[in-house]
Amino acid sequence: MDKELFNAVTADYKGILSLTNYQEQIVLGSLLGRGMIISPPGNRECYLRLRQSIKEDVNMIAYKATELKNFSRPKAFTEDKHNYLWNSISHSEWGKMYNFCYKDGKKNITMEWLDGLHSEALAMYYLDVGKIKKGVIELKGSNEVICTFFNEVDCPCKIEKNKIRFTKEGTKSLISIISQSVPSYLLYRIST
Repeated sequence: MDKELFNAVTADYKGILSLTNYQEQIVLGSLLGRGMIISPPGNRECYLRLRQSIKEDVNMIAYKATELKNFSRPKAFTEDKHNYLWNSISHSEWGKMYNFCYKDGKKNITMEWLDGLHSEALAMYYLDVGKIKKGVIELKGSNEVICTFFNEVDCPCKIEKNKIRFTKEGTKSLISIISQSVPSYLLYRIST
């Protein structure tokens, strides 16, 4: 048997997996929203969990799962009373992401994290926790760092109660940024 073929057939596929830049953006945006990296106790490797309300369009989580399919568990989808859940395999890539995005077991959203985001990540974040209400975008959750970031990239917004609310100009600007990265069958989510 050809040595290269033998090595390819017998190689540990998990060992050769790595996130593409596009997949990394999908994950970073999802982690800003409802996604999480689970760090099991002991020396076990981390895994990614994506979550979406059963009341929402299943195509949102299906899109992310399709983009991350090489990291998918054989039985990746489950559901609980309120959510669809997608779980990845345990892998060292998630440990790297955990170390970047978490501090003391909690998400630690930093300007370094936000400055590295592309339109794909912002689209995933919006699809997770955003909606358009009375012509302006609202994102669930209030986070000063995220609000500062959007204001710095010319998407004016402010924190109101437990949400980030964009101005009409900020809404137009954010839609312009993310519209190129929202799958065509989900574009209805950003129509005003």
